[in-house]
Amino acid sequence: MKICFVAPRLHTNQHAWIDVLEKNGHEVFFLATNLGRENQQHSSFQPTLIPSKQFTWLIRLILKSTFLIFLKKPRGALYVRPQFRFLYSKIKTINPDVVIVRDVAPTISLQAFLAAKIMNIKTILYSQHPLEDSLKFHVRIFQFLRLVPRHHITPMKKSFENNHNSKSNTYYVPLISHIASDRITSNASADKTLRIIFIGKFSLQRKKHLLMLQAFHAILSENEVRLTIIGTMDTDNPPKAYKDVQKYIKLNKLESVVDVKINLPHKQMFEEYKKHDVFALPSVDEPFSISPIEAMACSLPAIVSDTNGAKWCVQNGENGFVVESNNQIDLENALLYFTDSKKIKYCRKRAYTYVDLNHSSKVFYTLFKSAINA
Repeated sequence: MKICFVAPRLHTNQHAWIDVLEKNGHEVFFLATNLGRENQQHSSFQPTLIPSKQFTWLIRLILKSTFLIFLKKPRGALYVRPQFRFLYSKIKTINPDVVIVRDVAPTISLQAFLAAKIMNIKTILYSQHPLEDSLKFHVRIFQFLRLVPRHHITPMKKSFENNHNSKSNTYYVPLISHIASDRITSNASADKTLRIIFIGKFSLQRKKHLLMLQAFHAILSENEVRLTIIGTMDTDNPPKAYKDVQKYIKLNKLESVVDVKINLPHKQMFEEYKKHDVFALPSVDEPFSISPIEAMACSLPAIVSDTNGAKWCVQNGENGFVVESNNQIDLENALLYFTDSKKIKYCRKRAYTYVDLNHSSKVFYTLFKSAINA
């Protein structure tokens, strides 16, 4: 089967999807308007870049104003206009059996839906939205106008019971991770030090880098703990979050216990996970981050906030904790829980088991086939 994905960029959470599909004999194509940072790109798969131009300042202003009305911050992909003829030609040349399009707001998404409709190619909408919930209002409007297909897949669900919502015709297809099968028998800390890993782009304030650092500092005086902060950023123009982190570390003399790493290649991340004991990401309003799944695949319990879509994958005291957004005390308590070696050993085993049972390549491929062939 020929499968063509269309999105503003190839996100790291789809790398494993592509690998599994190709391994099972499918031809996979990916059309994007942005290749993303080099360290986020797939090591052996190259998406096709669709030439794009920015909208005029007036249209950009209208788009921004419209999103602000709904208290949303528009992403850069909304400000560009891909060349429709080029996109249409690429899809026609590929002649895929199915086109899977990320979201409906980016211009490239609407253009892809239109091109596929003209060519009578099956299309599927992919977005990060809980399986059990009704689709967002603007998506339903696009569907009513027949601009967007009613066939929808999502990597988010609130319970283990169902994989299909017949009301919205939505199918569950999980995000997956390359399982680090050797991690379950290893121990990152030979001593009693608790090693914490945090991963988040410095350009995104919602990742809450400083909150993570402050919670760590609060538990430091009475516990043997170390923190690694990993993030991507433009080194020529460091964002505010990075500057705040560096300032806080220097002001509180934390250089010996906090390690900040910038722009690590994605393929190196599993080696970083293996050096640590627990993963923490207190980000807010996070649709669904792949890093908690990757961490649990390496037997690290995951701490996430209650506004992170990954919260549905975390069971308190089993494979991690869900903490209240922007609540430093709640985050501190979750971190302190794992200073008990018996508790962290218990949770590490269950973190690995959870991912192995629910986010393995086999589970993904079974559910993906069901969703695509429906």
